[in-house]
Amino acid sequence: MRETDSVAAYFMYPMLHALRDNPEQLESVLKQVGIDPALIDQPKARVSAKAFSALWLLLIRELDDEFFRMDSHGLPLGSFALICRALIQEPTLEKAMRRCLANFALFLKDFRGTLGVHGQHAVISLQTRTQNDELGQLGKL
Repeated sequence: MRETDSVAAYFMYPMLHALRDNPEQLESVLKQVGIDPALIDQPKARVSAKAFSALWLLLIRELDDEFFRMDSHGLPLGSFALICRALIQEPTLEKAMRRCLANFALFLKDFRGTLGVHGQHAVISLQTRTQNDELGQLGKL
């Protein structure tokens, strides 16, 4: 990845929701990966892709959940790699995406994804059964 690559700060919101009630830990995690904690209040700000990926990896270890505690069941460490390995043999992108969503459904209780293909366009729709209104809104950012 290039030094100039960046990600919008609002993509951090779902990742960080589990730490919202622990501001000290939230600030510590952000500082560990070189992200200014003030960016939390600036959704249009940019963070380096390198810092974003470091945050991703740190959080899944810190939370022991590859889905950042957004699902009541969680996604055990290594699940995402397992899901990705299952997709390699699929002959088309459509079949790989359908397999991917089906595999996520094996692990997650509160979120489901469906793929709709309309000509040259594809749409992934997410449905949630979570009782947590904040989590239900994360996909609408």
